[in-house]
Amino acid sequence: MYSKDLISLIKEHERIYWDWNGTLVDDVDLCIDITNSFLSSKEVKNISKDFYLKNFTIPVKNYYETLDLEQHGITYEEITESFVTNYENQRERQILYEGVKPLLKELSLSGIEQFILSAAHTKELLYQLDKHDLGQYIKEVSGADDYTAGCKLERGQALRSKHGPGIMVGDTVHDIEIGKEMGLKTVWVSEGHQCWSKINGLKAVDYIFDRKTGSLAKT
Repeated sequence: MYSKDLISLIKEHERIYWDWNGTLVDDVDLCIDITNSFLSSKEVKNISKDFYLKNFTIPVKNYYETLDLEQHGITYEEITESFVTNYENQRERQILYEGVKPLLKELSLSGIEQFILSAAHTKELLYQLDKHDLGQYIKEVSGADDYTAGCKLERGQALRSKHGPGIMVGDTVHDIEIGKEMGLKTVWVSEGHQCWSKINGLKAVDYIFDRKTGSLAKT
Protein backbone atom coordinates (compact mmCIF):
# COMPACT_ATOMS: atom_id res chain seq x y z
CA MET A 1 0.00 0.00 0.00
CA TYR A 2 1.36 3.43 -0.93
CA SER A 3 -0.36 6.54 0.41
CA LYS A 4 -0.96 9.91 -1.19
CA ASP A 5 1.26 11.43 1.52
CA LEU A 6 4.24 9.32 0.44
CA ILE A 7 3.64 10.07 -3.23
CA SER A 8 3.37 13.79 -2.50
CA LEU A 9 6.63 13.69 -0.53
CA ILE A 10 8.46 11.94 -3.36
CA LYS A 11 7.12 14.43 -5.89
CA GLU A 12 8.72 17.26 -3.92
CA HIS A 13 12.04 15.96 -5.24
CA GLU A 14 13.36 15.65 -8.79
CA ARG A 15 14.62 12.12 -8.31
CA ILE A 16 14.22 9.08 -6.08
CA TYR A 17 16.78 6.44 -5.19
CA TRP A 18 15.05 3.14 -4.47
CA ASP A 19 16.42 0.16 -2.64
CA TRP A 20 15.18 -3.08 -4.24
CA ASN A 21 14.89 -6.11 -1.94
CA GLY A 22 12.39 -5.50 0.85
CA THR A 23 11.45 -2.10 -0.59
CA LEU A 24 9.98 -2.72 -4.03
CA VAL A 25 10.11 -6.51 -4.12
CA ASP A 26 9.07 -8.83 -1.29
CA ASP A 27 11.55 -11.67 -0.82
CA VAL A 28 11.71 -11.76 2.98
CA ASP A 29 10.06 -15.17 3.43
CA LEU A 30 12.08 -16.51 0.51
CA CYS A 31 15.35 -15.49 2.17
CA ILE A 32 14.32 -17.05 5.47
CA ASP A 33 13.24 -20.30 3.79
CA ILE A 34 16.52 -20.58 1.87
CA THR A 35 18.55 -19.94 5.01
CA ASN A 36 16.60 -22.52 6.99
CA SER A 37 16.93 -25.10 4.23
CA PHE A 38 20.69 -24.67 4.40
CA LEU A 39 20.76 -24.83 8.19
CA SER A 40 18.62 -27.98 8.18
CA SER A 41 21.03 -29.63 5.76
CA LYS A 42 23.78 -28.97 8.30
CA GLU A 43 21.58 -30.12 11.22
CA VAL A 44 21.62 -26.63 12.68
CA LYS A 45 18.60 -25.08 14.41
CA ASN A 46 16.42 -23.01 12.11
CA ILE A 47 15.80 -19.29 12.62
CA SER A 48 12.42 -17.65 13.17
CA LYS A 49 11.12 -14.70 11.20
CA ASP A 50 11.34 -12.61 14.36
CA PHE A 51 15.03 -13.49 14.71
CA TYR A 52 15.65 -12.63 11.07
CA LEU A 53 13.97 -9.22 11.23
CA LYS A 54 15.86 -8.32 14.39
CA ASN A 55 19.27 -9.49 13.17
CA PHE A 56 19.42 -9.10 9.40
CA THR A 57 21.77 -6.35 8.30
CA ILE A 58 23.93 -5.12 5.45
CA PRO A 59 26.72 -6.04 4.88
CA VAL A 60 25.12 -9.48 5.07
CA LYS A 61 28.35 -11.00 6.43
CA ASN A 62 27.58 -9.26 9.74
CA TYR A 63 24.18 -10.97 9.78
CA TYR A 64 25.68 -14.41 9.17
CA GLU A 65 27.94 -13.87 12.17
CA THR A 66 24.83 -13.81 14.39
CA LEU A 67 24.10 -17.41 13.32
CA ASP A 68 27.32 -18.66 15.01
CA LEU A 69 28.12 -20.78 11.96
CA GLU A 70 31.78 -21.24 12.85
CA GLN A 71 30.92 -23.42 15.83
CA HIS A 72 29.25 -25.79 13.35
CA GLY A 73 32.23 -25.75 10.98
CA ILE A 74 30.37 -23.66 8.39
CA THR A 75 32.19 -20.89 6.55
CA TYR A 76 30.78 -17.60 5.31
CA GLU A 77 31.73 -18.60 1.76
CA GLU A 78 29.82 -21.88 2.07
CA ILE A 79 26.52 -20.35 3.16
CA THR A 80 26.88 -17.49 0.66
CA GLU A 81 27.41 -19.87 -2.27
CA SER A 82 24.48 -22.03 -1.20
CA PHE A 83 22.22 -19.00 -0.72
CA VAL A 84 23.01 -17.49 -4.11
CA THR A 85 22.42 -20.78 -5.93
CA ASN A 86 19.11 -21.47 -4.21
CA TYR A 87 17.94 -17.88 -4.52
CA GLU A 88 18.44 -17.98 -8.28
CA ASN A 89 16.64 -21.32 -8.47
CA GLN A 90 13.65 -19.93 -6.56
CA ARG A 91 13.65 -16.30 -7.65
CA GLU A 92 10.27 -16.69 -9.33
CA ARG A 93 8.89 -16.56 -5.78
CA GLN A 94 9.75 -12.87 -5.64
CA ILE A 95 6.67 -10.68 -5.78
CA LEU A 96 6.27 -6.93 -6.00
CA TYR A 97 4.77 -5.22 -2.99
CA GLU A 98 1.21 -4.08 -3.57
CA GLY A 99 1.01 -0.93 -5.68
CA VAL A 100 4.66 -0.81 -6.76
CA LYS A 101 4.16 -0.85 -10.52
CA PRO A 102 1.39 1.81 -10.58
CA LEU A 103 3.51 3.95 -8.23
CA LEU A 104 6.63 3.79 -10.40
CA LYS A 105 4.52 4.52 -13.48
CA GLU A 106 2.86 7.55 -11.85
CA LEU A 107 6.18 8.97 -10.70
CA SER A 108 7.69 8.46 -14.13
CA LEU A 109 4.79 10.24 -15.82
CA SER A 110 5.25 13.08 -13.33
CA GLY A 111 8.83 13.54 -14.48
CA ILE A 112 10.53 12.04 -11.42
CA GLU A 113 13.84 10.37 -12.25
CA GLN A 114 14.05 6.95 -10.58
CA PHE A 115 17.12 4.91 -9.72
CA ILE A 116 17.79 1.52 -8.14
CA LEU A 117 20.63 1.40 -5.59
CA SER A 118 20.91 -2.14 -4.29
CA ALA A 119 23.31 -4.59 -2.66
CA ALA A 120 22.00 -7.26 -5.04
CA HIS A 121 23.97 -8.31 -8.11
CA THR A 122 23.34 -6.14 -11.17
CA LYS A 123 22.50 -9.19 -13.28
CA GLU A 124 19.76 -10.24 -10.85
CA LEU A 125 18.34 -6.72 -10.69
CA LEU A 126 18.12 -6.41 -14.46
CA TYR A 127 16.45 -9.82 -14.66
CA GLN A 128 13.84 -8.88 -12.08
CA LEU A 129 13.16 -5.45 -13.59
CA ASP A 130 12.54 -7.12 -16.93
CA LYS A 131 10.39 -9.85 -15.39
CA HIS A 132 8.17 -7.31 -13.64
CA ASP A 133 8.21 -4.89 -16.60
CA LEU A 134 9.65 -2.05 -14.53
CA GLY A 135 12.75 -1.20 -16.55
CA GLN A 136 10.92 1.49 -18.50
CA TYR A 137 10.52 3.55 -15.32
CA ILE A 138 14.13 3.30 -14.08
CA LYS A 139 16.79 5.71 -15.34
CA GLU A 140 19.77 3.78 -13.99
CA VAL A 141 20.47 0.63 -11.96
CA SER A 142 23.40 0.48 -9.55
CA GLY A 143 23.90 -3.07 -8.34
CA ALA A 144 26.86 -5.03 -7.01
CA ASP A 145 29.34 -6.90 -9.19
CA ASP A 146 29.51 -9.78 -6.70
CA TYR A 147 27.14 -11.74 -4.45
CA THR A 148 28.41 -10.69 -1.03
CA ALA A 149 25.65 -8.09 -0.39
CA GLY A 150 28.19 -5.63 0.94
CA CYS A 151 28.20 -1.88 1.55
CA LYS A 152 26.86 0.25 -1.30
CA LEU A 153 28.14 3.64 -0.14
CA GLU A 154 30.72 4.12 -2.88
CA ARG A 155 28.24 3.28 -5.63
CA GLY A 156 25.62 5.48 -4.01
CA GLN A 157 27.92 8.47 -3.87
CA ALA A 158 28.88 7.98 -7.50
CA LEU A 159 25.21 7.81 -8.50
CA ARG A 160 24.38 10.95 -6.55
CA SER A 161 27.38 12.80 -7.98
CA LYS A 162 26.28 11.89 -11.49
CA HIS A 163 22.59 12.71 -11.17
CA GLY A 164 22.08 15.01 -8.19
CA PRO A 165 20.15 15.13 -4.91
CA GLY A 166 16.77 13.59 -4.19
CA ILE A 167 15.17 11.19 -1.75
CA MET A 168 16.21 7.68 -0.67
CA VAL A 169 13.63 5.01 0.16
CA GLY A 170 14.69 1.74 1.75
CA ASP A 171 13.84 -0.88 4.36
CA THR A 172 17.13 -1.20 6.26
CA VAL A 173 19.35 0.91 8.49
CA HIS A 174 22.03 0.58 5.81
CA ASP A 175 19.75 2.17 3.20
CA ILE A 176 18.99 5.08 5.50
CA GLU A 177 22.59 5.68 6.53
CA ILE A 178 23.78 5.47 2.93
CA GLY A 179 21.06 7.88 1.86
CA LYS A 180 22.13 10.36 4.50
CA GLU A 181 25.78 10.02 3.48
CA MET A 182 24.64 10.81 -0.08
CA GLY A 183 23.04 14.01 1.17
CA LEU A 184 19.50 12.82 0.52
CA LYS A 185 16.23 12.95 2.43
CA THR A 186 15.50 9.44 3.73
CA VAL A 187 12.38 7.31 4.09
CA TRP A 188 12.34 3.97 5.90
CA VAL A 189 9.55 1.57 4.89
CA SER A 190 8.19 -1.17 7.16
CA GLU A 191 7.38 -4.79 6.32
CA GLY A 192 10.80 -5.31 4.72
CA HIS A 193 13.95 -7.05 5.93
CA GLN A 194 14.24 -5.26 9.28
CA CYS A 195 11.83 -4.62 12.12
CA TRP A 196 10.86 -1.35 13.75
CA SER A 197 13.30 -1.77 16.65
CA LYS A 198 16.23 -1.53 14.22
CA ILE A 199 15.20 1.92 13.01
CA ASN A 200 13.72 3.37 16.20
CA GLY A 201 15.75 6.41 17.26
CA LEU A 202 17.99 6.40 14.18
CA LYS A 203 18.88 10.05 13.55
CA ALA A 204 19.57 9.51 9.85
CA VAL A 205 15.93 8.72 9.05
CA ASP A 206 13.73 11.67 8.08
CA TYR A 207 10.43 9.86 7.49
CA ILE A 208 8.93 6.52 8.43
CA PHE A 209 6.39 4.90 6.14
CA ASP A 210 4.15 2.16 7.57
CA ARG A 211 3.37 0.01 4.57
CA LYS A 212 0.60 -1.84 6.38
CA THR A 213 -1.45 1.25 7.25
CA GLY A 214 -0.17 3.61 4.58
CA SER A 215 0.79 6.26 7.16
CA LEU A 216 3.77 8.54 6.75
CA ALA A 217 5.40 10.16 9.77
CA LYS A 218 8.17 12.74 9.98
CA THR A 219 10.76 11.94 12.64
